[in-house]
Amino acid sequence: MKKNLLLIDDDKAIIDVISIFLNGEGFRVNSYTNGARILAKLKLAKAQILLIDFLLPGNNGAEVVKLIRKNTQTKNLPIVMISANKLSREEAMRAGVNEFINKPFDLHELLRVLNRNIN
Repeated sequence: MKKNLLLIDDDKAIIDVISIFLNGEGFRVNSYTNGARILAKLKLAKAQILLIDFLLPGNNGAEVVKLIRKNTQTKNLPIVMISANKLSREEAMRAGVNEFINKPFDLHELLRVLNRNIN
């Protein structure tokens, strides 16, 4: 059975590469380019894990994570954040992510992190 992953990144090329790779590794990837209406998107995707970029239009990824953690239905959802901005790690961890990966990253390492954190 496929694992449901919600991917939020404003870079379409990154979404395409990650989606193609993870689809081949047993994931069903639903992707968006912003974190607006995140709670509805999580429910629609029946997400078991969220992979989110830090730098997004509007709210940054850490602000989106804080919204997820405040909601009783999503507060325990595993969240992995990715970012090219190494300085964002601390803010991401304070917001409540389970793990943080710096861009660029190895897709196989990403897969290991996701599998380690998925419900």
